[in-house]
Amino acid sequence: MHWGRVGTAPLRAWALVVGYVGAASALALLLFFALADPFGVNLRTWSWLGPANDALSIVMAPGQAVAMVLLWQAMRPAPVVAVLTWLTIAALFAGAVVTAMMLAGLATLDTQYVFAIPMIVLMFAALLAAGLRVLRDRAHQTAIAPGAARWAVITGASGIVALLIFALGFLFPAGSAVQLVVFIVGGIPGAIAYLGYPVWWLVLGLRRDAVIYLRSQMT
Repeated sequence: MHWGRVGTAPLRAWALVVGYVGAASALALLLFFALADPFGVNLRTWSWLGPANDALSIVMAPGQAVAMVLLWQAMRPAPVVAVLTWLTIAALFAGAVVTAMMLAGLATLDTQYVFAIPMIVLMFAALLAAGLRVLRDRAHQTAIAPGAARWAVITGASGIVALLIFALGFLFPAGSAVQLVVFIVGGIPGAIAYLGYPVWWLVLGLRRDAVIYLRSQMT
C-alpha cells in the first residue's frame, strides 16, 4: 500500500497529539522529582506536578490508543504488532481508570504501580515490534521511515532492558550499594526510553500534512 500525504495525515496528526501530551507529562514528572521532594515529609510548592503528570497520562490514553491503531494499520499485515497494540490499549485504559481513582482518593499508589508496570512494558514492546516490522520488510512502503523505525527499536529495547535491570535491582538488599549501582545502570536506558518515547511520536507527527489534518478536525 502506498501511504502518501492523505494516507499518513491521520496517523501523524494523532502522533503529534500523543507527542505533545506525552512530553508535557514526562516533563511534569521530571520536575516533580527535581523540585517537589516526593519522598520527603514536607509538601512543597511544586507538589502539584505529581497529580499533573497523572492527569496528563489520563488525557493521553485515548489519543495514544488511536495513534497506535493507526500505526498498526499502516504496516498490516503485522500480527505481532496487532496483538501488542490491543493489549497495550487495554492496559492504557485500565491504567487510566486506576489513576483517576487514585487522584480521587479511591486507590493507592501501590495499586497504580500494579497496573502501570505491565502497561509500560507493553508500550515499549509494541514500539519495538513496530520498528522491527518496518526494518524486516523494507520492500513494502509504510508511513514509518527506516530512520524512525530504528529509533523505535532503540527506544523500545531500551525501555525493556531498563525494566529488567530495575527488576534485578530489587533482588538485592534495599538501600544497599549494589542495589544503588544497579538502579543507576538501569537509569541510563530508562532515561533514553522515557524521553525517547514521546519524542518519537512528536517527530512522527511533525509534518505539515498532519497539522493541516488536525486543524481540519477542530473546525
